[in-house]
Amino acid sequence: MVKMDINNLNSLFYSKVDNVWSDSGLADFFTKIEPIQTALAEKIVNLIPKEFIRVKELGSGADLTRWEIISKLKLKGRWQVTLTDFSDKSIPSVKTFKDSENFLFGSEKYNLLNPTPRLVKKDRYDAILATYVFDSIWFPEDAHYEKISNNWHKVTYKLDVDKSYPKRNLLLKALKKASSIKRIQLDKFQHIEIERKVDTIEINKVPYGGIISKYYKNKSNLSLNLPGGLINIVQEYFERQISPGGVFIIGDMAVNSKKGFIPKDSPNDKVIYMEDYSTSGKVAKFKVEDYGLAAIILKQKGFAVELVTVEDFIKNSGYEIPLKVRDHWIMTVKKA
Repeated sequence: MVKMDINNLNSLFYSKVDNVWSDSGLADFFTKIEPIQTALAEKIVNLIPKEFIRVKELGSGADLTRWEIISKLKLKGRWQVTLTDFSDKSIPSVKTFKDSENFLFGSEKYNLLNPTPRLVKKDRYDAILATYVFDSIWFPEDAHYEKISNNWHKVTYKLDVDKSYPKRNLLLKALKKASSIKRIQLDKFQHIEIERKVDTIEINKVPYGGIISKYYKNKSNLSLNLPGGLINIVQEYFERQISPGGVFIIGDMAVNSKKGFIPKDSPNDKVIYMEDYSTSGKVAKFKVEDYGLAAIILKQKGFAVELVTVEDFIKNSGYEIPLKVRDHWIMTVKKA
């Protein structure tokens, strides 16, 4: 068994099968649906009544559609936008953007797994925006717990590749490096095995254990992922990078089961499923109630939290969404 972080799987999946998710419409949802961008921009303007607004986007990716849409809106004030991502390949290029009277764009490399830098007052941001970020990285503070017959367990994971798979060495090499120079078909990921290690725990002795125990006190059997990384990063950003009165806006998916897609090159339109690994990332996601738990914890830490579906978020902004979406949500966090 090769010891690898679950992020190896996430990174490899991201780099080589994004086209499958683009075909499904999910990967582009937060970046290309115009009413979402309009609602996000106006939410920031309404919460930050300033003439000059500094915004930082985490995990921006190379697609600049969101900012092409927002920069054309007639918004109050001027915006300075910093776009970030974790690798040189994924840092968005803002050279294609022409700075306008109301928008200035910049970009920088930034890895969310590193400690959050502390900024001086003049360099701090009014708004932090993160979509498809916290379900795409397994943070050290994230944890998977299971409650079975009222007994609590913590589950950890190890990765390996099926030893009977003919191209095992190639897939294993790609997994170790979390990248591959060759395109990998979605069905090849079915040969990646995840070994579960289950330890019985006293839930009240783990971080936020008392809150978790109370939150699920009426359930005797359940499985949950604690978004500890989300909680930690939100708290750090308010302490180190967000100006007084600022806001942290998060958008992600939250589903309860695996999803099936028909890739363009799938023989006979065969539906290919990606197993739910009970971890964060595109290959498996937090559930809605996991984010509800994060909201409760953040409120107890002194934050005001709004957690709504994207559909309701857009409607609350006075717009109509062109399709029904109940598995995408937006969390807005401010200091209470």
